Amino acid sequence: MIFKKYKKTFALFEGSDFDIEAELAESLKTSSVISIANVMQPFLPSEIVAKRHYFETGTLRWTELRICSLDEADSLVEAFKPNASSFGLLVIVDTNDEAKFEVLVNRYGEKHYPHVIFGRISIGAELNEHLSEYLAFGKHLTKFECFA
Repeated sequence: MIFKKYKKTFALFEGSDFDIEAELAESLKTSSVISIANVMQPFLPSEIVAKRHYFETGTLRWTELRICSLDEADSLVEAFKPNASSFGLLVIVDTNDEAKFEVLVNRYGEKHYPHVIFGRISIGAELNEHLSEYLAFGKHLTKFECFA
């Protein structure tokens, strides 16, 4: 590994015998099922500010934003506790199954969770594959002292 000052990035030395593809394939074999809630969070804002409320009242309030799989949604909703500043939770659920999504939405509507809003998206197999590679490569980078 070398650091290229002009690009401010790390790169493999051209004479290196390090095989990124083989290491990535090995890491993918040993990695577990990815948690969409954990892997997507670094790429998203964690809060959405209620700007109109702030401009009209001078009080800063926000809602939390989370993307998760259908299996992870229950734990996120149950763990969320609204407070004076964070008044809501926007949960974007990755699923193709519209019926299961409707069951989830209805379950929390019946339990009187007015502070939770649900949305649905289908991330797709290709993006899931890229996220898996991102996690596997990130775990592998911690082995190098320059990234630790």
